[in-house]
Parts: sequence; C-alpha cells; structure tokens
Amino acid sequence: MDLSSFQGSPFSVRRDRLAKALGNQQALVAAGVASPRNYLANTYPFRANSHFLYLFGLPLRGAMGLWNGDRWLLFTPEPDAASALWHGPEPTLQDLAAALGCTVQPYTQLQEHIDSGVQTLPAADARTCAVQSRLLGRSIETGTIAEQDHPLADAMLALRLIHDEAAQAEMRTAVAASVAAHAAGMRATRPGRKESEV
Repeated sequence: MDLSSFQGSPFSVRRDRLAKALGNQQALVAAGVASPRNYLANTYPFRANSHFLYLFGLPLRGAMGLWNGDRWLLFTPEPDAASALWHGPEPTLQDLAAALGCTVQPYTQLQEHIDSGVQTLPAADARTCAVQSRLLGRSIETGTIAEQDHPLADAMLALRLIHDEAAQAEMRTAVAASVAAHAAGMRATRPGRKESEV
C-alpha cells in the first residue's frame, strides 16, 4: 500500500465531527476481514466496510477504529515482513499514524482499551461481526443495530447525509468514469453485434 498520495485531512475532519457528536461515549468501527473463496488463504479482493473507509480512508484488513471518549485510536495487524514477498511492502504502524493523524497501535492491544457499553455498527460480514461480538461481549449481527448502538448509528447517518468536499469530489470522479464507460460502450456498439462482442 502506497501512502505517498494519501490525503488524510478529510478523514480526520470526519472523525472529529463524529467524535463531537459522540462526546465521551466510546465507539468501535470495524474495517472487516477478507472473505475466503474456497480456503482461508485464497480470498476475494478486499474492500473495507463503508463507515471505516469514510472515517479512515484506507482499506486496512482487520483494523478497528476506536473513539475512546477522548481521542481516536486505530488498531491494526502489524505488517508481516514475510508477506512483502507476495504482496509488496506494507506501511508500518508509524507510517499509518503519520498519514492518518491519529495514534495507531497493534491490533493485539485493542481488547485492553474496550470498556463496557462501547457502541458499534455491525459489519457487513458475519466473520467480522463475530470478532465484534467477542470484543464487546455481546451479540453483534449483520443488518441488526442494537438499541444501545442507535446513538452511534444516528450520529454516523447525520454526518454522512451532508457530503463534504472530499465526498463530492469522489462522486464527480465516479460520474466522469461512468460517462467515459458508457461513451466507450456506445462507440463499440454496431447493428448486428452481440453484447459479448463489444
């Protein structure tokens, strides 16, 4: 993962706005884990959960963001030097902290920072929900927001209902890509050609 072009400021502003809405109430936001195709080491391409991407902007497998009532902490698995051979070098925890503007610690230290009553939003996949359940000591299920998590859900929805400049720029980029793709498809289409030939 190359951090050289990463602009962390929009994400730190979003985290600050969410923190202000939460006050001293702790909140845990999960990035998610990679889904296996046919065995654990063979995974689908990873996409972090949307709320995590909205707040941190980086697709960090297995990471968890924690608002502890005072500051944001990011807990992520430490880079594995052996995996660099297969996947390229990964940023260090210090590199991530510098890019994101928040404290980054090894994932193994997360549990000691979890207090009772931490709010969370259920991840989109059952495996990550199982991790959230273990960490928080209560059942977290995909698609079900527990009553105690409603303040976090309401704060996140209020934050995301009004798009900031960074989100608007992403939408403009997506629109431009869609326009280009449709135009390319129209140029390739001719009478009598099959869809599979385009």
